[in-house]
Amino acid sequence: MGKIRMLMGLAVAMTASLCRAETLVNSDFSKGSTGWVLNNAAQLVTVGDRQVLSLTQNETSQAGIVWTELKRRVPSFSFIADLRIRFEPPDEGSCPADGMAVAFADAGPNAEGGAGGNLGLFGNPDDLGTFIALDINTWYAQGLGGGLNCHASRSISETVSFAVLKTNCDTCQRSPESGRTSYDRHTGVNSYEDPVKGGIKLGQTGFPEGMKLVNGGAYRFQWNVDGATNTMTCFVTGLEERNKQFQKVKVAEIKSGIPTLDFEGRWGITAATGGAVQHSEVLTARIDVPMIEPL
Repeated sequence: MGKIRMLMGLAVAMTASLCRAETLVNSDFSKGSTGWVLNNAAQLVTVGDRQVLSLTQNETSQAGIVWTELKRRVPSFSFIADLRIRFEPPDEGSCPADGMAVAFADAGPNAEGGAGGNLGLFGNPDDLGTFIALDINTWYAQGLGGGLNCHASRSISETVSFAVLKTNCDTCQRSPESGRTSYDRHTGVNSYEDPVKGGIKLGQTGFPEGMKLVNGGAYRFQWNVDGATNTMTCFVTGLEERNKQFQKVKVAEIKSGIPTLDFEGRWGITAATGGAVQHSEVLTARIDVPMIEPL
């Protein structure tokens, strides 16, 4: 009987070990960018007394893109990034733009999307044809307020949404004009917001009351993707005294009607500006497989 119990205990331990997540990437950019490929405007800069990965530097028409050197096919993952968006208005009445994204893409380490509303990720189907992403929007015209600008209400400008875009996808949402999958987020075309068929701006929603993203301090974004259920979830945690009331808040979730993890990909963080500007900064980035509970 004792031997049976021992064998059962070993079996349970082995099962737990198999289910335990592996941390594939764990980067503190104050110590460097080893394991990442920096493209275009992406660079390490010192802000105050800390080095950060800066994707945009409050200048117009920038796109900063970083990808992991690692490329893998996985059943699920948690992509955890500590992000900060700062805005220094160049003129009175200016609004920040455009946003950031975290992505998983079947792409090379030097793949780049367009500037402006394309966030450094969208707009280049030749090099970035198959990917999923969590978009963090700061430009009012891509938000939820229609023609209202950022001074009418911050909450209409700051939003999150998801994207599922595939090359040669028979069931994906198509543009009625071109008959192909829409890759241009900059146009803000709302007809592609269909989680069943994929596309852009899936499940777009604002942040909880009081959660200020631009000039609101650093936040931890955790993007969980489950390939078994094709579910994508965004959790947000405040990392500073001024925003620490927000802990592991589930901000958005969708279930995609098309597969999310049926390809080998690499993980990336992107950001862009157009005619309006902002600082887009990454403090740390971590990737766990399979996905884990919110940190």
